[in-house]
Amino acid sequence: MYINDFLEFCRVDHKIYHYVDDAKLYNTITSKEDQLCLQQVMNFKEWCDKWLLKLNFSKCKTVSYCMKNLIDTEYFINDGCVDHEIEKLVTIKDLGVSFDSALSFRDHIQLKINKAYIILGLIKRNFI
Repeated sequence: MYINDFLEFCRVDHKIYHYVDDAKLYNTITSKEDQLCLQQVMNFKEWCDKWLLKLNFSKCKTVSYCMKNLIDTEYFINDGCVDHEIEKLVTIKDLGVSFDSALSFRDHIQLKINKAYIILGLIKRNFI
């Protein structure tokens, strides 16, 4: 599947990361207008129809990263006549790294420490 033309579908004022078949839309949201601007890009049904793609709405997630002044945002993806609300998460795992909304990585580090202790216990039990 080629998603290179998805960049053309998104306007210049939006930022996108894509890797193989995965795409992440992002932008700095400081006002309701910024949120509405990003919401317009999320209505990419015509792009999906062009490439005969069915979007899995349960895999679409949103997370907000901020240090202060959290703006309550809700996003939807329009599927013809139905608006599907995108689930908002506090913590998301991407490419093996857990990101939380404060970008503290505390949970990610704790998970890695716990996994190391499990492996250490396995080594001690079987080899020492």
